[in-house]
Amino acid sequence: MKIILPPHPTSIIQLLIISKPLFPIGRGSLSHLVNRPEELNISENKGLEMPITPMEVYKLLPKTNCKKCGEQTCMSFAFKLINREKKLEDCTPLFEEKKYAGQLKELQKLLEPLQEATETGLIVDEDLCVGCGNCVVVCPVHAAEDPKGMGSGFGPTIEDPILRIEDGVVKVIEMMKCRRYGKNRVLCVACRENCPSDAIRFLEG
Repeated sequence: MKIILPPHPTSIIQLLIISKPLFPIGRGSLSHLVNRPEELNISENKGLEMPITPMEVYKLLPKTNCKKCGEQTCMSFAFKLINREKKLEDCTPLFEEKKYAGQLKELQKLLEPLQEATETGLIVDEDLCVGCGNCVVVCPVHAAEDPKGMGSGFGPTIEDPILRIEDGVVKVIEMMKCRRYGKNRVLCVACRENCPSDAIRFLEG
């Protein structure tokens, strides 16, 4: 039997009552979410958190196009910095010249999310996650590789899913399977768009 809760303005929460539950008992379980809806922590401003942009990075770089980083322009370096094809340390003037000390400090703070993101740009905030399992169920890869398990709202029948609910929160298990990974990557955002608590986001937004 499927239960659809009244839709929130920015999301529809679909929870399944199944014989082999995807959701653990306790925090994140169906009864817990129904009885404690405030723990969903749903933001009316979902999607308003802006991603890091190349222009933001560029404005804090020396903007001299010195090519010491190996790129032709500082803007090109900014793009590759966000894509993690370059490191901030590759811009040696930032570290060698005192006049850039303030800019360097701002850049380091701005780029902090890069340190916690997976190779696909995925960031999971476990403090916000309520363990609803929406992200696991709607993942296109899960639907294709585990149609009778996660793809149908049940627990995983494969050993290496991309995401899995453990101890009431979502965990990244095998990110290399994600459609956002590899040469022919696709900028899929299914997990983020179906997360009711904004626990999932990507570097580009």
